[in-house]
Amino acid sequence: MTITVQTPKEIKNGNGSTTVFSFTFVLNQASDLVVTHTNAAGVETTVTEGTGTTNYSISLPTTPGNGSITYPASLGTQLATGATLTLQRVVDLDQDTDLVNQGAWNPSQVEDALDYSRMIDLQQKDEIDRSIKIPVSDPSGTTVELPTKTLRANKAIVFDTDGDVGVSTDNYVDQVATVAASATAAAASASTASTQATNASTSASTASTQATNSASSATASATSATASATSATASATSASNSEASAGALAWKYSFDNSVTMADPGSAGEVRLDNATLASVTNIAIRAESADTGNPDVSGLIASIDDGTNSAHEGFIFLRKSGAPATFMAYNVTGAITDNTTWLQIPVSHASSGGSLSASDTLYISFTRSGNVGATGSTGPTGPTGSTGPTGPTGPTGATGEATIGDIIALG
Repeated sequence: MTITVQTPKEIKNGNGSTTVFSFTFVLNQASDLVVTHTNAAGVETTVTEGTGTTNYSISLPTTPGNGSITYPASLGTQLATGATLTLQRVVDLDQDTDLVNQGAWNPSQVEDALDYSRMIDLQQKDEIDRSIKIPVSDPSGTTVELPTKTLRANKAIVFDTDGDVGVSTDNYVDQVATVAASATAAAASASTASTQATNASTSASTASTQATNSASSATASATSATASATSATASATSASNSEASAGALAWKYSFDNSVTMADPGSAGEVRLDNATLASVTNIAIRAESADTGNPDVSGLIASIDDGTNSAHEGFIFLRKSGAPATFMAYNVTGAITDNTTWLQIPVSHASSGGSLSASDTLYISFTRSGNVGATGSTGPTGPTGSTGPTGPTGPTGATGEATIGDIIALG
């Protein structure tokens, strides 16, 4: 038999269903086969020949020759996808053939010995091919020898500055512990960084939400401000209209803060005889109002006391322009004195609010009391009342003197 250059091993891939795996390399005997199971994670386990669910059985029709194995040997889990079976021929490194000098020539015995030797060569070649090797271009004398077992214990293989093989100075166990601690610290740092990034993202999101809310609030504030401005404009318009309305019902005057009862001096001025509004008893008012054209309203003012209700001639009302809370109401209590350019009105305080300053604009209106009505006619005489009870009998009077008649009667 000839042995060609062949790899003394074959790798079979699992698919979850195949259970019979053939091999093409030659075996002298079934015990020369070594089967290794490698799972999807890369963990290797030597599989032994047998009949169990984790064993393999071999079919070898002729020896030497090739054949096949069944895995698992009995009903069990088929070789999974991602897992492999490595079928390898491993022979003992022996030379059992004994050729006797001048003995019988047996070509078959010689060929078997050569075949066995060739199997050993191929087996060693496979192992050498899987070994770490120095490139052929490396200079002679490159050191590949490792230190003794004692010197290399707990050390790592390293290469020095010349590229020669050596071992590390430090204990690799300590280095691994240091690296592991560094990795743990790095993981913790990464976790912290991730947390910080999450917090930063949350803060950014919160800031964005706050910015959106602020923008919404600003928009609402702007809308409110616009509404307030509109309301203010409306109020101003209303106030203007109220002023105009007041002007239509009252006369416009300017307050003169002198308390002397004399001509205020200028058209459209009015003064009070006391700085305390509740203590005012007289008002001096110009005949002309401060309205456009300074109309003379003295005739109307003087007519307030024309009524017959001398106890209460009427009312005079003064209101500060633009300040409804500043007002005065006085009873007209007597005859108004017309001094041609100005009039003096006697009053008593009814109600007031606020205070006045020089040159304040006032609107003044008057109302006159109605005349005292005529005395009504005398009503009919009422019915006579019932007779009262009889009074008590009076005392008996003194006895009078005897008359002529009495004397005759006695005779």
